[in-house]
Amino acid sequence: MTTDHLWLGIGLLGQALFSARFLVQWIASEREKRSVVPLHFWYFSVGGGLTLLAYFARESMRRALLMAAVGLLCGSVGQDTISGRFRFTFGIRTL
Repeated sequence: MTTDHLWLGIGLLGQALFSARFLVQWIASEREKRSVVPLHFWYFSVGGGLTLLAYFARESMRRALLMAAVGLLCGSVGQDTISGRFRFTFGIRTL
């Protein structure tokens, strides 16, 4: 096993963890019969995000941190899907 194979495994693990949060939320919401965001959703989000950040940082730390910052910025703008509140829209409802 080469170093490239190890990093590929880390990248795939990060993607799997980050993608699993969809299943966690879906199962929890089906059980509750309403849309919920369970605590484990956030564990998978943070774990997968940090694993992917480590995978991308092996090439360029600056690029990986910029990627994470842009992702956090884009994810924090708009309407919250659970509460319906608008976040960081500055009065522009279409954001």
